[in-house]
Amino acid sequence: NADILISLGSTEHALNEMTAAQEHATKGMQIAIKNFGETHISVAIAKGVLGSINHRLGNSNKGIALYKESLAINKKVFGEESNDYATLLSNLGVVYIETGSYPEAEEALTKSLVIKSKIFDKGHPSYALSAMNLALLYTTQSNFDKSNVLLQEVLEIYMKKDLVKSPNFIKLLNNYTFNISSMGYYDRAKKLYLRFLPLIDTISDGSMYARNVIFNNLSMICSSLNEYDEAIKYAQQAIVSIKKERGVKSLVYIKFVNNLCVAYQKAGKLEQARQLVNELLPLCKEVLGNDAEFLGTIYANVSFLAKLQNNVKEAATYMKQGLDIFINTFRKNFYTLSEKEKLIWWRDKAYVFDFYPSLLMQFPEYASTIVEDEIDLQLQLKGFVMNDGTSSLKKARATGNKQLNNLIDQWQSSRTLVSKQLHYHWQIGI
Repeated sequence: NADILISLGSTEHALNEMTAAQEHATKGMQIAIKNFGETHISVAIAKGVLGSINHRLGNSNKGIALYKESLAINKKVFGEESNDYATLLSNLGVVYIETGSYPEAEEALTKSLVIKSKIFDKGHPSYALSAMNLALLYTTQSNFDKSNVLLQEVLEIYMKKDLVKSPNFIKLLNNYTFNISSMGYYDRAKKLYLRFLPLIDTISDGSMYARNVIFNNLSMICSSLNEYDEAIKYAQQAIVSIKKERGVKSLVYIKFVNNLCVAYQKAGKLEQARQLVNELLPLCKEVLGNDAEFLGTIYANVSFLAKLQNNVKEAATYMKQGLDIFINTFRKNFYTLSEKEKLIWWRDKAYVFDFYPSLLMQFPEYASTIVEDEIDLQLQLKGFVMNDGTSSLKKARATGNKQLNNLIDQWQSSRTLVSKQLHYHWQIGI
């Protein structure tokens, strides 16, 4: 009964039925502990399943603890050089990536890959999956050269083994195209997506979300190539599909619609963009709340749209609302983060305070009081970063992460520039 319940929980987890999965895996683990003791392999399997479930539910610390407990039992029963042990290490490494524990992630993922290279040849799908997870770490650290070497190796394995119809292939495709588009190779990324696009609908329903991400990514890549009609087409496909899977009251649906709105805006189809905005703003407030960080992003997009429609007053109002949300979120959350979490926050949320150095340069026609308010907000925001995080800044420098270091340099110079421009604003009384 224990093994059946654990297996059922694992299947439900794969089907994204998390409540049932957690209930059955937990019950199976309890029965296994009662019947066989806490170090039985069935308990290890249950803890591995529960580790993955907790990770998916956002309980990363609990997920890490369960993975470690499962690893300890596996090591005792089979030793370190088993496929189960290596797979658990790889899964643990992915959770470490998402919590920003990069040294721990690299140790776990590298060890997993070494073990799998001993058990299997380098063309085995299990080896390929561990290599893909290690590549994800390098991508997260903006080390695209290392990541691309691994992803190219994995891509060759999937092609050689005819695994392009497996759900993991879509994950691989998204990771690899993200890498090369991040390096500015948009045309290559688009061609790679289009090469495999006919296969997408033949892959199992379990990967529907990943297929939606492909269409959304294609839309953004086409926008970067100034191919706006195609960007709109792919964004619309992503929205139709994600609406069926997740419904309209989901963050991913809101993000996809916002992407379509931006595509309309870039294509000069301002009326279509305005219609979407009118639907999107109340939906975002209902689903995420009036202080949601992503609502600030939408406000910023609406501000640009209003400016394109020559409605300067509306543009200024939405720009202020967006920046108010950003800085309030920043004030509320930044001081509660650990030094490690601050590095993640800066990397992932750089757009929050990575505006143009001066709104005087960006929107000279805005009313002077609004300009002054927003420059003051930007000054405060950059001041928080530079004054609070001395230890974090040193750690950021030490990581060797080029993206982080470039951002830090930019913030430091932008802060000085903004200070001078604010002084200039006051001096000439614009």
